[in-house]
Amino acid sequence: MNANATDKKIVFSYEGPFNMRIISSLGKYLAEYLDASFETRMSLYRVFIEISQNVALYSEDRVKQELDNTVGVGKVHIETDGKSYFCTTKNRIRPEHGDILINYCQRINEATTNDLIKLKEKLRRESSIKDNGAHIGLISIRLFSKNLLDVSITKENDNTYFTISSIIS
Repeated sequence: MNANATDKKIVFSYEGPFNMRIISSLGKYLAEYLDASFETRMSLYRVFIEISQNVALYSEDRVKQELDNTVGVGKVHIETDGKSYFCTTKNRIRPEHGDILINYCQRINEATTNDLIKLKEKLRRESSIKDNGAHIGLISIRLFSKNLLDVSITKENDNTYFTISSIIS
């Protein structure tokens, strides 16, 4: 998923359904067993949870789980260059959502930390009125990583894919 993968070490890579058991297990590894400082592990853990929930909740590819619930299908890839960690997910989306996601991520990247905190609080207050979950998650990824979001929309075999990557320094 990363063009410069040759100079990076893979921490883990997963492709399939993003159910809570899988997200929790991979997250536990990042939080408890990764050879990094506590602050780095916690930032990576938080980014990983948010970025994975994005796939679980919003991927256009779905699989049925227990009790007729569905979860999203996608890919997650975490790698390191020894200084930073790169957390990337990719999942299929509706074609009409591509420009919306790109524009929203650009606005998040252009906003100050204080503006993002205020926007996140506003969206949480309004969440009972309308669904803002993806927006809150994208804001959280930017805040937890303290770096810009790297996003792209690609088309493959008549499908549209959303890729988001976050760097944790």
